Amino acid sequence: MSSSTLSTAGQDRRARGAVTLFRRRSAIPGFGLSLGVTVSLLSLVVLIPLSAVILKASGQSFSEFLEAGFSPRALGAYRLSFGAAFVAAAVNAGLDGQGESKTQCVDLIHHRQRVAAPAHDL
Repeated sequence: MSSSTLSTAGQDRRARGAVTLFRRRSAIPGFGLSLGVTVSLLSLVVLIPLSAVILKASGQSFSEFLEAGFSPRALGAYRLSFGAAFVAAAVNAGLDGQGESKTQCVDLIHHRQRVAAPAHDL
């Protein structure tokens, strides 16, 4: 091999190395697509309705805003939302009434599933 052939081969490797520096293989295949879908759904489900609420509230006077915020219907919605959140937090904390922690309850459920499953399914 001549020295010119070796230098071109080295330049080719360096050029390919430069390209791979800018385009690395991702550890999570399809990350760009999944991120795009996630942001799109987030905007549809959360951001667009939230902006509608802000626009509606900005068109009201302060007294109208307080009247709507403390109406019987709104107070009932607050009661339901915070009550459900409290119940979920109590269940999540492991207050199941039997004195067992959450991990013990999960272990018990898995144990019951293993006992109830036929031998060939294990």
